[in-house]
Amino acid sequence: MGFSAVQGSAMTVSWTRGSGSGCIVLVSQGAPVSSAPVPGTSYTTNTYFGGGSPIGSGNYVVYLGANNSVTLTDLRPTPRIMWRSMN
Repeated sequence: MGFSAVQGSAMTVSWTRGSGSGCIVLVSQGAPVSSAPVPGTSYTTNTYFGGGSPIGSGNYVVYLGANNSVTLTDLRPTPRIMWRSMN
């Protein structure tokens, strides 16, 4: 994963796509992403932190699709922002 356009409460993250037809990106602040999506479940995405579907505790869906980057907004001050991308 790569990070760019880091400014205040926003940043862009990009990743290398695998061979799947799409991918899902989860984000958590302050702790590693601790849950995985359930196959066949519909999720809502939102680039506003905490606006997408929660998966487990503190993990949110920020992207679901075929691209390889997303810009996340409304980040809060924290020592760590954890991302997880899955095909």
